[in-house]
Amino acid sequence: MNRVIRKMVIGISCAVLIPVAFCCLIYGVFFLSMAIEESRDPTAVNESVVQSLVQGDLGLGLHVGEITGFYDDHGGWLGDGETYIEIRCPDPGLAGTLAGRGDWQPMPVSRDVRIVVYGLVEGNVTRGPVIHSGGKPRVPKIEHGYWCLVDRQPESYRTERVRDDEPYSINNRYSYNLTIGLYDTDHDILYVLALDT
Repeated sequence: MNRVIRKMVIGISCAVLIPVAFCCLIYGVFFLSMAIEESRDPTAVNESVVQSLVQGDLGLGLHVGEITGFYDDHGGWLGDGETYIEIRCPDPGLAGTLAGRGDWQPMPVSRDVRIVVYGLVEGNVTRGPVIHSGGKPRVPKIEHGYWCLVDRQPESYRTERVRDDEPYSINNRYSYNLTIGLYDTDHDILYVLALDT
């Protein structure tokens, strides 16, 4: 009889303790990742982030120039955030390279990109900028150059809309997962912006 009771107690204890231990482990990892993220300096250049966005998303070599500005607050549990990279590009051949590629377009930027980067005022409605510093765009107005938009949204979410009466657009979705490249040919500066929400 004692053996049966002991087995029942062990069984009930395991049934309760294993899920509790699992939840504690998950919460512990969550709070540890948050603590690590809070201690990270978002202005310290992260070479792997630069490589991922410049080479991976935009398809450009890292030899394009010197990093003169950096901000990245991605991290935490879901990895959401925004990244801003400014690269001075002394290579005069970069403009010709971008002009010959089909994924880079000459300025001006599309309406969607303009809203994300600079914001948009239409009538009584003000939208954006989505990527900003203190409510102001991180990127100055660019008159001459090239731009590229890489939509990293999973295919299944590319047609989602916040409201049915709005057109499909990156600014009418529930979330952003994109990288934008902007090259200012007047000042030889490449701006790389990434947004994940």
